[in-house]
Amino acid sequence: MQQYGGQLDEESLCQFCGLRTARIKALYWTGDGYVLLYKRLSNGKFQWPISEAELKLLDSQSFRWLMEGLCIEQKTEIRKGKPKDLF
Repeated sequence: MQQYGGQLDEESLCQFCGLRTARIKALYWTGDGYVLLYKRLSNGKFQWPISEAELKLLDSQSFRWLMEGLCIEQKTEIRKGKPKDLF
């Protein structure tokens, strides 16, 4: 089992994944105790770091992609446009 340093505080969601990367566990501190979350993909595997150098802090979009089994580093993104006149 690989272990990477880190501090779990009230702003953190700490995620764990074993050899079967189709399953993920997470600990979330609620102020009076931890909530254990568990998710298993029925088809596919989570993108998971294999070394400490690959660890990343995730923003809310990357976290959503991870939970959906998608690559958290999308090569392209659709940027928000500006409203234009229709006529």
